[in-house]
Amino acid sequence: MALYSGGRFSWEKRLVVIFLMALSGCGAGGGDDDGDDGGTGLQPTLQSIQTNIFGPICAQAGCHVGGSAQQGLMLDSVANSFQDLVDVASTEAPSLLRVSPGNPDSSYLVHKIEGRSTIVGAQMPLNQPGLSGPQIAAIRSWIQNGAEQ
Repeated sequence: MALYSGGRFSWEKRLVVIFLMALSGCGAGGGDDDGDDGGTGLQPTLQSIQTNIFGPICAQAGCHVGGSAQQGLMLDSVANSFQDLVDVASTEAPSLLRVSPGNPDSSYLVHKIEGRSTIVGAQMPLNQPGLSGPQIAAIRSWIQNGAEQ
C-alpha cells in the first residue's frame, strides 16, 4: 500500500500521517530524570531555592523584601536569605532557629512552610497556595545537607 498514489493521499493515509506526527511530538520532556524536582529544575541548593521559591514567592512587596520585611526576614537575595535564615533565632519562636543546619525538623522555616501546629501565625507563604511537595523537599534537603550558601 503506497502512501502516495496518483497525485492524491487517501484519507486513511492522511490519518496515519497525522497520527504519526502527533505521536512524534509526545517526548519524555527535557528535564533530568531523577524525579526529585517535579520537572521544575529545582535543586536542594540555596541558589536554586532562591531562584525558584524565595525570589518569586516570598520576596514580594509587603512580605520578605526591603526595610519593611516581615519579622526582619529578607529573602530577596541569596546573601540576605542566608544571613537572615541560617543559625538565626526565629522572632516568633525564639527557642528555634529559622534554619538549623543538618536538622530540618528543628528548623522553624520548615515548621512554617509545612503549617505545623507549633507555629505562631499563619502557614507560609501567606495568602497563597502552600508550597508543593518538591519545593518543601528541596528546602528540607538543603537544610539536611548543612544549609550551605
